[in-house]
Amino acid sequence: MATINDTTSTKSTSKTKSENGFCVIASMSNDSSASYIQEYSALSFDSVPQIGVKRRADVSSYAIESGSEVSDHIQIKNDSINISGWITESPIELRGDIISSSGANGTRVKQAIDWLNATFEARRTISLVTRDSVLENVVLTGVSYNYDDALDAMQFDLSFERVRLVSSKTVDVIATKTKSTTNKGKTVKTKANTATKKDTTVSDISSKYNS
Repeated sequence: MATINDTTSTKSTSKTKSENGFCVIASMSNDSSASYIQEYSALSFDSVPQIGVKRRADVSSYAIESGSEVSDHIQIKNDSINISGWITESPIELRGDIISSSGANGTRVKQAIDWLNATFEARRTISLVTRDSVLENVVLTGVSYNYDDALDAMQFDLSFERVRLVSSKTVDVIATKTKSTTNKGKTVKTKANTATKKDTTVSDISSKYNS
């Protein structure tokens, strides 16, 4: 089974859309919308009047030493995205997403709620298609909805956070032992010569009288 929305953001060739990943379509104006609906377990809205993106960074409140890199004291936070969209029980068109099978039989809203709850509880990254871009590695962080009887439609307010990924590399390190530079004194021991030395004088006198 393929990993759902894995960190490589590559598409699976699985025929089961949910194995390829989950996707929220916030705008059909994006040329990629059709392909994501075809390949992913995707939810599209009948109308999305509002999309908001917020980027921010935290700057150190401590004084920065003159001459140091200011960027070292700035921490970029995850992007946050908020969308407000509508799903009606009387759709203008069927796009092939996860609620298209409901047609106009009155279960589109329920299926959308079930899908959002399952995606939220799965705690996995998803794809988010907006009018201007396709955001990968996005996490659904909030879901709220209110039904409008007059419009016979449900308004969904969704919040997302984009996860920033980094890659790590393993490097083999060879440990080397350095020779100590400490000069240690050594005690040299010599062995005493214990052999008996022959007296050459006695030998000479003995040989003289024996001759």
